[in-house]
Amino acid sequence: MFALPNIEVGSHTWSHPFNWIEAAKCHCRGQISKDYPYGNFLPFPGYAFSTHEEVVGARDYIEQKLAPPDKPCKALLWPGDCKPPNHAVALCDASGLLNVNGGGVTMRPQNPSLTAVWPLGVPKGKWFQIYAACSDEEDYTNNWKGPYFGFENVIETFEMTENPRRLKPVEIYFHPYIVTRDAGAVSLHKVFQWALSQPLHPMFETLWLRSVLDRRHAAVARRVDGHGWRLQSGAHLRQWRQPTQASRPRLGQSLGVAGWNEHAEFRYLHIAANRADVTTGGHDPDAIPRLVDANVDVTHLSVTDRHVAIGLAGYAQVQARLALPQGWSVKPTRGIHLAHDGATVVVTSEQRSVRIEMVRTV
Repeated sequence: MFALPNIEVGSHTWSHPFNWIEAAKCHCRGQISKDYPYGNFLPFPGYAFSTHEEVVGARDYIEQKLAPPDKPCKALLWPGDCKPPNHAVALCDASGLLNVNGGGVTMRPQNPSLTAVWPLGVPKGKWFQIYAACSDEEDYTNNWKGPYFGFENVIETFEMTENPRRLKPVEIYFHPYIVTRDAGAVSLHKVFQWALSQPLHPMFETLWLRSVLDRRHAAVARRVDGHGWRLQSGAHLRQWRQPTQASRPRLGQSLGVAGWNEHAEFRYLHIAANRADVTTGGHDPDAIPRLVDANVDVTHLSVTDRHVAIGLAGYAQVQARLALPQGWSVKPTRGIHLAHDGATVVVTSEQRSVRIEMVRTV
């Protein structure tokens, strides 16, 4: 399974700590209870609890015994109550492992409250535990006690965290045992069919995790003249948003801004690098072509008054929309298919990486 191209390698620890904090205190299983029927962690012969073994030892075993040589273990998914102590999160960071789990989202029509939406994560000392983007099937099936079709209701959560404003990405998070019940298998099929019908931007989990960390260190500075902004972040945060009431970017005078799209109450800016200078105000905000949306990342952007080139690459066959001002056209390129819809051009390709060139014809 690890060798499949659509699979990233991650760790779920060595002994699946259910209560990591207590296990780290006593280095033992502790008392078996209703909440912890196996104790603090799953027992196996000769093992005394060790945070180093749970983080580094489990990773090393996966890389040495299970994963292909060219696919390192990149992340640790917290087990049990998902409340790791600070030193466990710190060890992940020191070992080059990203971390995720805990949190979630249970917003539904029966509970239409932002209190059901967990934040991106929680500080753990100088480090940061990233929460899962959405809840798994346990929150929809009463901890797998039924109804076993309950996970299909995650679709309601996805829709409510998209409108009237985008709060969370779509993450289909489930345990394999969901298919041991017919109703569970049917619910999972419904969720995937819904996802396949949506205009999503597929990505690996670690890209999402890195973008969360980049967001925590992102900075915005207003220009002295008041006509724009400087945006600065890490390499993995490529989209910023502003209210639709704000002035639209003047793409011809901006740097590093490939385009934008409006959804509900916000305008989403597509950034080509970790730094962008956004110019606003003045006339002709649409004097050059702009990227409206795409299901892949912007990897290159070059702009002159008569030529615009955009590189796109990702994990799916490319689909993108471009808004062309009058007098501009898309240069025909092998492997790229174009469909015109008024001033918008729909770009599709069977490839996962393309370069689109647009030229001024008048």
